[in-house]
Amino acid sequence: MSECWDRMSDGGCQKAREPAMSLAEPHPASGASFGTGVQTAHTAVPVVAAKARLDTVRDTGQMATPEQNAARFHGGINAHRAGPPETGGLDMLLRSLPGMQAVLQTIRDVAMVDVPVLIEGEAGTGVDFAAHELHALSPRRLRPFVMVPCSGMPEAGLANQLWGHERRSVGEPSEEHPGLFESAEGGTVFLEEVRDLPHNLQIQLARLLKTHEMTPIGRSQPRRVNVRLICATRFNLVQEAAEGRFHPDLLYKVRVAQIRLPPLRERLVDIPPLTTFYLRQCRLMPDKPLPGLSDEAMGILLGYAWPGNMTELQSAIEFAALRCAGSTITTADLPVEVCSSGKTSASFAAGTGQTEKDRFQAAMAAAKGNRTLAARLLGISRATLYRRLKELGFAPRE
Repeated sequence: MSECWDRMSDGGCQKAREPAMSLAEPHPASGASFGTGVQTAHTAVPVVAAKARLDTVRDTGQMATPEQNAARFHGGINAHRAGPPETGGLDMLLRSLPGMQAVLQTIRDVAMVDVPVLIEGEAGTGVDFAAHELHALSPRRLRPFVMVPCSGMPEAGLANQLWGHERRSVGEPSEEHPGLFESAEGGTVFLEEVRDLPHNLQIQLARLLKTHEMTPIGRSQPRRVNVRLICATRFNLVQEAAEGRFHPDLLYKVRVAQIRLPPLRERLVDIPPLTTFYLRQCRLMPDKPLPGLSDEAMGILLGYAWPGNMTELQSAIEFAALRCAGSTITTADLPVEVCSSGKTSASFAAGTGQTEKDRFQAAMAAAKGNRTLAARLLGISRATLYRRLKELGFAPRE
């Protein structure tokens, strides 16, 4: 990385190199709002392959046997307890980002309260990370964490996976296939994009949250269910319910606690450390040293809206690192859609029709108080920023 980004002292890239804060210690409640919920007792049951069964159905169209389930799942649950190996470094970084601290505090508060949680966030904002953190900090952390995508599966197949089924043949003993809710007994079920759950399954899920019971397909007697439900969506479910695309009763039951993940355009202060992390992850050419990033290129990154959030930023950095022919990434190396957006940090520079005080105030607000980042947005040195802030009457930093 270029020297200007390695020496940031107000958060920035240096923040990404600090040890990740511990999220396993107890924290007092900070006033997060909850509705009423039902706490359930923990019940020890045999662990079976919940997510592995879903993968098997997707790949082969057939249900895995219980023996295959157990063999595939034991390794998976152990890996999960140690943290996802492919995202462990990113998880540590996300815990240290200044723009994520309010979200992390809410996660700590919500994790210990055994109620359903709705995570709202655009794609690429860290929805999976938030769901894993909720489970890892909860009393259910030693039990299974089952992730269920609600999009792209037919209703019958998804119902079969969620509730399980029992096959009965004449003259033969019945054959039971546990569903994902039953497989996750005592743990957490995470429904990705709950808005895409078919309407009939929305009604059944609302009934499950009310009675804590479900009836596997092919059976007449319900079974008790002891899981915590986490749902995620990128939609406004209140509006979806008002327009008839989401069951209102389910909305009220899954939204007992609510977590909103801010998009990257609202967390400009996180772009420099994320950029540093993604650059250091690039291993595109073994003999090519990792390039640095010019101030002009960083200005473009800070001014872009990032509709794909962190996922799009990672793609853009990898694209630029591959394209860069020298030792420093310039604006010419960035993806064309990033450079052609017409929005750069130059919007904070002189000549934009704003008073100097308004420009400084806007830059400080965009940088969430990070003065090094505000100086980059304004295109001036940090020393000049400190001097002009004092001359313009801004309160000194405490």
